[in-house]
Amino acid sequence: MKIISVLVCSLSVLILLTGVLAPVLEYMKVYELSTALYRTLGAICHQLPTRCIWIFNRPMGICSRDSGIYLGIFLSGIIFLKKRNLFSPWYGVFIIPMMIDISAKILDWHSNKLIAFLTGLGGGIGFTTIVVYFTTKIQNSKKEVKKLHRKKAIFFLSKSKNLIRGGLR
Repeated sequence: MKIISVLVCSLSVLILLTGVLAPVLEYMKVYELSTALYRTLGAICHQLPTRCIWIFNRPMGICSRDSGIYLGIFLSGIIFLKKRNLFSPWYGVFIIPMMIDISAKILDWHSNKLIAFLTGLGGGIGFTTIVVYFTTKIQNSKKEVKKLHRKKAIFFLSKSKNLIRGGLR
């Protein structure tokens, strides 16, 4: 589980840093690499300039909501690696403000970049928490099943030995 957490944290930081690096490279006139980064990030984000945080008068490679989501995933992963017992499925309620904000956009009410970032941050934390919580529950239940199977196997082996011994007399 720790390896997966480290990989997810690393991936989310990589996406965030790539999103920041794209406009920085464009500002430094390294156009080919900047364009490649924007194209790569375009596979995971709409990149609408009106919804992006701007760096050096250029839009980030990911929108403000996605920036919040990836930062939330990263922070949750770090917290999980340090303190596993802090997680509760109730943190999943942090997804609700993001869902309301997305629904409001569908209904043609537009929030600002700060609200999108903050609701994305909550959504990233909520989503990661739910995934970690249920993954941990599944792992623990698998361990319990293995223990139960082991106990049953020992029970049946001892009964088998008793039957064999009893049958040989």
